Amino acid sequence: MSDKAEKEMEMFSTGEIAKMCSVSVRTVQYYDQRGILEPSELTEGGRRMYTREDVRKLQLLTYLRSLGMSIDNIARIQKEENATKVIETVLEEQIRTLEEETAERKQQLEQAKEFLSEIRSAKTVTENTMQDIASQMKNKELHKKMIRTMIITAVIMGMIEYGTLIYAIASKIWWPFAAGMVIVAMMTVIMFRYYCKNAAFICPECHEVFRGKKKEILWAAHTMKTRKLTCPHCGKKSFCIETALEVENE
Repeated sequence: MSDKAEKEMEMFSTGEIAKMCSVSVRTVQYYDQRGILEPSELTEGGRRMYTREDVRKLQLLTYLRSLGMSIDNIARIQKEENATKVIETVLEEQIRTLEEETAERKQQLEQAKEFLSEIRSAKTVTENTMQDIASQMKNKELHKKMIRTMIITAVIMGMIEYGTLIYAIASKIWWPFAAGMVIVAMMTVIMFRYYCKNAAFICPECHEVFRGKKKEILWAAHTMKTRKLTCPHCGKKSFCIETALEVENE
């Protein structure tokens, strides 16, 4: 008999299997009474003995209980013909949930690091500074989404413009280029409207968040992260920090 087979045939008492699975002896006895974890062997003296497979079953039972599944439901599932598939589905859903939670926690960790970096890079940390940083962090994902959408649109516009131009030069047929430029112009208008609808700005003077006027946004001086606008709250014109807000239902 192989070492693996010998290991699988190892027998454990109620106390031993309880210790291995970090549960009480009473828990094992209760599962036995409910018929969801019966011993694989009874000795002549009446001792209940369990195998390695029983250990795995108890570990699974303990885990299912930690998920909030009741003893009655576990017992009911075990009686079903497709019990294994049901348990597999439960575990698949739990894995999916844990993966989502892990991704969310990772995102929160990255945001916390960025928040700390923003605070450390500020020359002076005041209540207003904290409010500005908090506003930026809160809307950072929305802003990233907006920028991604605009970049993708710009790439498509570039492909249309240069693609039709190259075709026109090569074929001496210019109407596709003219049509392409009309499409590019329409997309430019759509992208500008999208930007005005989703973009918001933080005033460095009063620290209020506001949406800019289309005409002012169009002609305003700007950098990668700011745009020179007039704040509707305090009336000051300055380079306001670009962010994004959820689009209100119209």
